[in-house]
Amino acid sequence: MNTQGLKVRPKAEIKVLGIIVDRKLRWGPQIKHAASKGETAFNAMSRINSFVWGLSLRKSRLIFSAVVRPKMLFGSQRLEFRNDSGIMSNNMINKLSVVQNKCLRKITGGYKRTPISVLDREAGVAPIDIYIRSNAIIYIKNTEDKPVTSKIDQQMEELWRYFHQARTKQHKPRQKTPIKSIRTNATKI
Repeated sequence: MNTQGLKVRPKAEIKVLGIIVDRKLRWGPQIKHAASKGETAFNAMSRINSFVWGLSLRKSRLIFSAVVRPKMLFGSQRLEFRNDSGIMSNNMINKLSVVQNKCLRKITGGYKRTPISVLDREAGVAPIDIYIRSNAIIYIKNTEDKPVTSKIDQQMEELWRYFHQARTKQHKPRQKTPIKSIRTNATKI
């Protein structure tokens, strides 16, 4: 493909605004990348911290909350909206949860057999699926009244009508997007 004199070859994955997607617009590459970033941050944290020596539990948790988790969950507000139900699959959550559990075991000194819920409670950290979901709701509430949000909705509605009318004579209303349905539910909270 030629674009303004440059030859561009199709790629299996593309990075847009820090989010990696594949040809089928699946989140798998982003989850894999996020988990590896979390692992890297965990390895860096484990060099300066252990339960026996190093920083206190409070300071270790602060480093986890301020450095490791944001690095691992960049763009997670959008991951929440991957399908009509608005819920991430367990497979996606498990990949990120494994990294969080390693970090919490390092911070708290928990044994391998310690239940994950106990680790979360001891460290004072929300489980990763709840954290992602709450961030998604906060994101939706913060962007709800922005002019760009209404402009995007308007453009999407026009595109829907244009492409749908080209195929059929009937006009079906556009289905609610996952963001719209979560936004509707968030206003009830």
